Order: sequence, then structure tokens, then C-alpha cells
Amino acid sequence: FANYCMMNELAATFRNNAKGLLDFIDKSPSPFHAVRQSADLLKAKGFVELKESETWSVKPMSKYFVTRNSSTIMAFAVGGKYKLGNGFTIIGAHTDSPCLR
Repeated sequence: FANYCMMNELAATFRNNAKGLLDFIDKSPSPFHAVRQSADLLKAKGFVELKESETWSVKPMSKYFVTRNSSTIMAFAVGGKYKLGNGFTIIGAHTDSPCLR
């Protein structure tokens, strides 16, 4: 019975995640829409928007994002051991044409 309950819970999680993805795709017919949707999702998770044209003051254990031309978004989290001047590690990905319809 425990395995059955766990499988039902897992299936519900998959359905919810798939629904979230489909909602995102429905609201994002262009790169501009996708960036706006992503920014809204990041803000809802506590990320702070930074402006590319301003000086940034990032703090340990904080989350940020920046957009460019309303068609590009970059998000990052600052680790707890961050100290000014220590450098950073970055992982990135991109798509040339995120038209999702």
C-alpha cells in the first residue's frame, strides 16, 4: 500500500510539473514572452532583478537576474562563502530560437 501511495504522489508531481511547463509554453509564443514569464517566475521565487546599466551590489546567499533587450535573461545565486574578489563559477545554456509554438 505504501508503494501505491508513493507512486500516486509521484504521478501527481509529474502531472503538476507537466502542467506548469505547458502553461509556460502557452504564455510564451516568442522569446520576449518567454523572458517575461521567466522573470515573473524568478521574482516569485525570491530573485531580485538587476539593471545591466547600474552597478551591482551582490550579497552572499542572495539570488538575482538581469535581462537584455527583453529577449535574454540570466539568473544566478550567490553562495554563502562569496567574498568580493574571489571570482565565480558559471554554467550556461542557450537556444537560438525559443519560439515554443
